[in-house]
Amino acid sequence: MTRQPLSVAYSSPMDWVRVKWHTLDASATATLETAVGSGGVQGLHPSFLDSRLKQVTNVCSYFFQNYPQPRALPDRGDVIGEALVARTDAGLIKHYVYAVARNESGGLDFAGPYLPSSGHHLPVAHGWPVTSLFLSQFPIKVH
Repeated sequence: MTRQPLSVAYSSPMDWVRVKWHTLDASATATLETAVGSGGVQGLHPSFLDSRLKQVTNVCSYFFQNYPQPRALPDRGDVIGEALVARTDAGLIKHYVYAVARNESGGLDFAGPYLPSSGHHLPVAHGWPVTSLFLSQFPIKVH
């Protein structure tokens, strides 16, 4: 698989240069390894979230989207896709996107959440395609 350099396609007032990465715990890693090998967007059960993300209240959905090709992250490994975690809150669904990277040791790390510029809060009854909620490109400025 060919690595593509990480590029910037997401504008934000935030400074994305310094990103805090967290190593996924064992159960989350095992679940995501299966999703990584499957390609496309995979629906996952919220019980397989990393223990830190299980602290988010009212989680109702969890998805993983593979990047067709990994994106090289200097001194880190490769960003391989995005995880989307959705939760309910007072008649709304709020979704949060996390970058997922394979680190140089072969393990999986995550960073985020990143919020899209629009569509972060949607009515529960809103029929939205899951693929429209991903950022589709990891939002970090690399200097």
